Amino acid sequence: MADSILFIVQNKKREESREAEIKLFTDVTTSISHQFDNDVTAFPVERGKDITDNIRTRNNRFTVEGVVTDYALTQYKGSTVGYDGIASRRQDMYTHLMKIRNNKLKFTLVTGLDAYESCVIRSFSVPVAPDNASLFTFTIEIEQIREVYTSTVNIVVADVSVPKKDDAAKTSNKGDNTPSETDLISDLGDVLSGYYDFMTDKDLTTTTGDE
Repeated sequence: MADSILFIVQNKKREESREAEIKLFTDVTTSISHQFDNDVTAFPVERGKDITDNIRTRNNRFTVEGVVTDYALTQYKGSTVGYDGIASRRQDMYTHLMKIRNNKLKFTLVTGLDAYESCVIRSFSVPVAPDNASLFTFTIEIEQIREVYTSTVNIVVADVSVPKKDDAAKTSNKGDNTPSETDLISDLGDVLSGYYDFMTDKDLTTTTGDE
């Protein structure tokens, strides 16, 4: 998969075969710096413990100083900016860099050390001198942002709702012939009452016969 935007500032001949929708080459790169920083805790760290939580990696930063002219010294394969010597070549390069900066576009910075993806322009400085009508010099501060990838998982939850007590009672009484607790107690009371009456009558009969 081709990159969307390549900004190639070093080893340009070696890197010109890279595929991209937009490929920008500096005619001359006068200076480039790579800055890799960490934030380190100022508090004491327990000896022998993992210190990864006490060091935070910062975004990589780069500073590129270069020159673009209307008459390029070298032609690079696939360059978005042409080499026909027209006066707009310098303007075309400026327009592309300003578009990347203004539209907050990400690009891949290619240097002599590595290719750094997901870069953005922090600062774009173009000093203009009246005696340099056919070229412009620039300083670009670049920062590589760190990206993370997320995934979404769809979870289907079954209906586990519990019916209300009243609803359960209504449902139970509606279609079930099983006697309720109240009915059982009432029936038991009737049985005990009948048994009591029976025993009372028996005692009375026994007493009368003895007399």
